[in-house]
Amino acid sequence: MSHGGGTQTIAPIGWVFLDCHREDGFTVRWRRGELVAYVLDGKRVGDHAMTGVLGKIPVAPGRLD
Repeated sequence: MSHGGGTQTIAPIGWVFLDCHREDGFTVRWRRGELVAYVLDGKRVGDHAMTGVLGKIPVAPGRLD
């Protein structure tokens, strides 16, 4: 299958919402291939924006089998 014409493929993204007190929790966002996961304030599942990053979590490179 060809991906010509300048089409850019976006790696899959995973989110998890850690609920401390209902909506006051944190979202952890990671895109396959990135070396860090991003910690965002509040419920941001499905949000692709990179504003409001509170911290980063190192992700070891490896294979998904």
